[in-house]
Amino acid sequence: MHETHGKLESRQNIPIAFFLAARGERVQLLPVLRIPGTKCADATRDGIEWEFKVPAGRTANAIDQALRGANRQAARVLIQVANEFDRQVLETAIYGRVRRAANIVEVAILLADALHHFTRQEILNNTFRGKMG
Repeated sequence: MHETHGKLESRQNIPIAFFLAARGERVQLLPVLRIPGTKCADATRDGIEWEFKVPAGRTANAIDQALRGANRQAARVLIQVANEFDRQVLETAIYGRVRRAANIVEVAILLADALHHFTRQEILNNTFRGKMG
């Protein structure tokens, strides 16, 4: 972890980084850049920039806000959600925001101890639905 990675972000991002590292990925938490107009991803996963998000609620709006914020920071987004999150609500929110956020090329959902990856095309074609258990 970089020493300037934000404190609040660290509390959310470190457990995600440990989960990914336990799966054999090389994860590096990046410094927070406070330069207006500059994109700043949370981490690299095997050398590729990702933004990590942990939505505050279990609503479509919480997912939408997480994706909207991530869209300004990185093209790839990993969202950690509670296992109790309604899958249909989750899928609808992902589809709705990715359709409007041209920058997002991949979304990963960390749900319980499972990681689900979906490309932009899978989301827009709705072939990602029903694959999160």
